[in-house]
Amino acid sequence: MKKENYISAREVFNRNDLHWVKSYLTVLKYIKEYKEFLKPITMGRKTGRRYFVKPSKVKKLVKMFELNLLKD
Repeated sequence: MKKENYISAREVFNRNDLHWVKSYLTVLKYIKEYKEFLKPITMGRKTGRRYFVKPSKVKKLVKMFELNLLKD
């Protein structure tokens, strides 16, 4: 079984995975809001907090967003 790497929230922003997002803080907002779906790994505390997610989960989130299946 191939282990999938995690990517940071900054990488999600730099790769433009969430194509409608224009700021890094908005990427963090999405990660926090959809944490049940994305299941991020959190490292650090307070201002040093870093989030890591699987690229496949981000792709699924984009697909759900485009199909208007995300919760309100």
